[in-house]
Amino acid sequence: MRINEKSIHECDLCVYVANGEFVVIPKEIKETVGYQPGFIGFFTMPGWAGHLPFFAFRCRYCDCPSADYPHGYTEGGRLFLSCNGCEEVLVLNKSEHKHIYKMEGLKPPAGFFATLLSLIRFKRKLKG
Repeated sequence: MRINEKSIHECDLCVYVANGEFVVIPKEIKETVGYQPGFIGFFTMPGWAGHLPFFAFRCRYCDCPSADYPHGYTEGGRLFLSCNGCEEVLVLNKSEHKHIYKMEGLKPPAGFFATLLSLIRFKRKLKG
C-alpha cells in the first residue's frame, strides 16, 4: 500500500512513525522506564491529521516496556494506555496522572467523593 505524501502530517513538534503501528522506544528509555507513564514526545502515523502525545511505561502485568497515547474512555470516564505486549490497560486516574489530562486539554473526571457530593446537592435541589 502506498501512502499519499499529502496525507502525512508534518510539524516541528512531532516524529513521523512510518510503520503506522507502534512507536519504538529508545534503548535508554526502555531500560529506565517505570510503572508510571512518562512523556516521550509527540508522534504521528500514516493517515493521521495531527499528532498525539505518547507516554512510555512498564506494564504491571507482563513487565513489558510500552509506548502509547491516551485513549478514552473507560466506564468511569477515565483515559487509558494500552500495553504493547499483553494489551492490558493502565487506567489514568485523577491523582496520579493529572499532568496527562492537562496535556490532553481535558479536565480529570471527578473522584468518588466529589461525585457523591454532587449527587447529594442535586437531590437537595430537587426537594426544593
